[in-house]
Amino acid sequence: GYRFVLVGGYRYESQSYHSANDSSQNWHLWADFSSQLPFLCLQTTMVSPTWKARCELLGSAFMKKNVSQSARDNVTFMKLDGSLTNGGFLELQVEGNVPVTQNAWVGVYTQGTYEGLKGEVTGRSVNGSGAGWFDPTPYNFYASKFFWFLGLNCNVQF
Repeated sequence: GYRFVLVGGYRYESQSYHSANDSSQNWHLWADFSSQLPFLCLQTTMVSPTWKARCELLGSAFMKKNVSQSARDNVTFMKLDGSLTNGGFLELQVEGNVPVTQNAWVGVYTQGTYEGLKGEVTGRSVNGSGAGWFDPTPYNFYASKFFWFLGLNCNVQF
């Protein structure tokens, strides 16, 4: 048989990168990204006595990514802050299984995810020569992410 489902949900993601603050190096890099993602998902499942398959398509045009990034060397400090809201998210998941016993199934699973967002961030910099902070400057900022993986799975029904 076939089954179709429409699902709504929310996904939160956070990424941080902080370089080691080693005194032998004259630079430091710090970056934080956090994403808020409300999404809709269309899922279909097909089952027969000799196989079963599942396919999900998730998407959102309402994604938001907060950006906070700074870099420092001996002379200059720069900082960028802002939110990216123009763009979206798309994910596809596909799974297929065949039975090996009455209660055990084996198969493959794959997932591909893409997100692309752009927006404006504000950059500020200060020069170590004592000139002070320069006026904030707007920058167009683009962030994208793509990943894909493939795996084997085993399902056991009790």
